[in-house]
Amino acid sequence: MNRSTLNLLLIEDDADTRCLAAELLREGQKEAGDGIEIRLLEAAGVEEAVKLHSHARPDAILLDNRLGREKGVDLLPLVKQTWDCPVWMLSGVLDPLLAESFVQKGATGLISKDVVLEDAGQLRSVLLRTLGRT
Repeated sequence: MNRSTLNLLLIEDDADTRCLAAELLREGQKEAGDGIEIRLLEAAGVEEAVKLHSHARPDAILLDNRLGREKGVDLLPLVKQTWDCPVWMLSGVLDPLLAESFVQKGATGLISKDVVLEDAGQLRSVLLRTLGRT
């Protein structure tokens, strides 16, 4: 496979979670050996993401559903207006009804924070499948 880059924007208010996700994605990249680099763009909230990365062209976005006092799903319209790419909601709770409500509001789907923080290979696989890069 030709070397290519996937720009992933992670909007997550917890700095430790962002740091761990970045570390795991780097490790997963080494293990995958598929020539696809995942470049992580980070922001603590949607406002910061728009300010820092509005000109970036993310291929996919991971949007935490709990951003301090705000709910990521309520900010989804702004995210979709700013970037035209798949948006996966992040939640510590995997609930089919919650996932369905996210999809109805424009999200691609729901990814468990456990997957982001524990299984970079699975996260990578989901992202690449969504973008048709497998």
